Amino acid sequence: MNTLLNKLSFTQRIIAIMMIPLFGLTIFSAVTILDHLESARQTKNEIESVEELTELGTVIAGAIHEWQKERGRSAGYLGSAGKKFSQEIRTQHSDTNKAVRTLQAALDAHEFSKQPPEFHAALREATQRMAGVPQLRQKVLELEVKGGQAVSQYTALITSFLQVIDTSAKLTNESEISLLLVSYSNFLRAKENMGIERAVLSNAFGADKFQGDFYKRYCTVLANQASYLASFHAFARPEHEEFYADTVRGPAVEQVAAWEELAFEKADTGSFGVRPEDWFAAITAKIDLMKEVEDNIADSVRQSSQNIAAAGSSKMFFLLGTAAGLILLTLAASYWLAASTSKALRKTVEQLTTGVDEVATASSQVSQASVSMAEAANEQSTSLSHTNDILGNITGITQENGKLAADANTITADARTMVDESLEEMVSLQSAMNEIRTSSDEISAIIKTIDEIAFQTNILALNAAVEAARAGEAGSGFAVVADEVRSLAQRSAQAARDTTQKIEDSIKRAHNGTSISGKVGSVLERIVGKVREVDDVVTKIDQASQNQLSAILEIQSAVRAQEQVVLGASSSTEQTATAAEELHSQAKNMQCAIHQLALQSGLKTSEFQQDTPLNQDLTNDKQGIESHPRRGSDLELGHVFKSALCWFSPKSRQRKAAL
Repeated sequence: MNTLLNKLSFTQRIIAIMMIPLFGLTIFSAVTILDHLESARQTKNEIESVEELTELGTVIAGAIHEWQKERGRSAGYLGSAGKKFSQEIRTQHSDTNKAVRTLQAALDAHEFSKQPPEFHAALREATQRMAGVPQLRQKVLELEVKGGQAVSQYTALITSFLQVIDTSAKLTNESEISLLLVSYSNFLRAKENMGIERAVLSNAFGADKFQGDFYKRYCTVLANQASYLASFHAFARPEHEEFYADTVRGPAVEQVAAWEELAFEKADTGSFGVRPEDWFAAITAKIDLMKEVEDNIADSVRQSSQNIAAAGSSKMFFLLGTAAGLILLTLAASYWLAASTSKALRKTVEQLTTGVDEVATASSQVSQASVSMAEAANEQSTSLSHTNDILGNITGITQENGKLAADANTITADARTMVDESLEEMVSLQSAMNEIRTSSDEISAIIKTIDEIAFQTNILALNAAVEAARAGEAGSGFAVVADEVRSLAQRSAQAARDTTQKIEDSIKRAHNGTSISGKVGSVLERIVGKVREVDDVVTKIDQASQNQLSAILEIQSAVRAQEQVVLGASSSTEQTATAAEELHSQAKNMQCAIHQLALQSGLKTSEFQQDTPLNQDLTNDKQGIESHPRRGSDLELGHVFKSALCWFSPKSRQRKAAL
């Protein structure tokens, strides 16, 4: 077994490993698909049986609907002793015969071989009862049978066919279909009891009283009707309940409810006052509405059966596609993994080959560089001594800069104090200008008042002159006085206007002075800000000088330490040369390991071998490896990497770190 595996290439080994889970996946997929095929076949048979019986049930429901109307008209006919429904019952016989012929054609068209035994038993009983309908009709027409007996025989016939429909609920394990069939069966039972109610009250309204046990039967029918409707609502789909609520309503339904209540109220006394024909028409209209709901549920049963059958087929195709896809994906992944791994391994071997050659070349260069390093170390030691002297001079200059920065800091502090004092004086000046402007405003107001007084005095003088003119000679002296007063008022007004003009000029100059003092204050504030900025800059310069001095001292210390390092580097050059020789030897070992890895991986070493000095040195070593009894594909992977691990050993890493 090991010999067989050793003959396989790396890619072939990966594919062989992936075949194991692929085989398991294939077996699992086959078992799953076969199991689903059996389940799908069983479900298909069940659905076909349900569809067949649902189709038959629709035809049976049509015949039952006509038998229910025939039962009601027969009861009304018997209850009225043949006075009512005489023509209607014969017409109904014709309608029923059409429905029965359709039913018989459906029964003859199917063998029902997939139906269970209970279906065939129920169907035999129903067909036997159907054969006795002509005899029952004859007795009804000749009034040779009581109403209760006729109703019972029709009810037994209808019940036997309902039992045929009931067997469909046992044909499938699909919960969706089973619930639909249960709700459908309960609805048919409720509708059947409504048909019995039609027959019972047709008889009672025809006789204008309840005869025999008809009242008891009426109560039982209503109770059964309510029970079956409750069961229907319990199992029905929301859309069926909504369709029922939207369909079974209207005037006919309301009228039926009113007459049902009337039948309860006058059950003991009779005298209902209801024509049986009217009752029959109203209850038939309601039952026709129930028939619409019945057909809607039957359509849902057929549609759901078809959906489940289609879903089974879709699931089958999905499983087949998934299994095939997984198998193909696994094959593709196996091939991709093998190809990518082989490609990566080939690239790694090529990189290792190139790296080993570079390491060999680098080891020679390191040996040569060690001599140059010693010479450079001596030159660097001399340069560091000169650098130390220069740093001493820079230290003195930096200390002098620190003193100058301290003096500049003092000067800027004095300047800032003087500017602050000027700013305070400018604020006082601005306050005084504001007070002058306020006083000028007050004087202007007073002058304006004087001007107004002079104007009023002038008006009074004019009035006095007018009065003096009226007085004639007696008022001539008063006219002279009035003229002088007016002249004095005019001079006062002119003087007030001149004074106002001067005060306004003073106010403008005061405003200008205030504006100028504000601008000067703003300039002084900016000067203060700039002085503070200069103070901050000088402070930073002082701090920078101190930091620079500390840094220079640290540099001097580092230069001294570097001098010691340079002196130690000279002694390390000999160790570096020794390590370079060891590195060359390790490169030869790594080349051997790469050759073994290429052989183990099934790669052609000629694709990445180069005619380098190192390869020429290793030719004899390779020939020795290939002549070994465990050469080529017989080598174990652990032996292949043994030499490679030597290269990455702690001792080797220490040597490389020394470089």
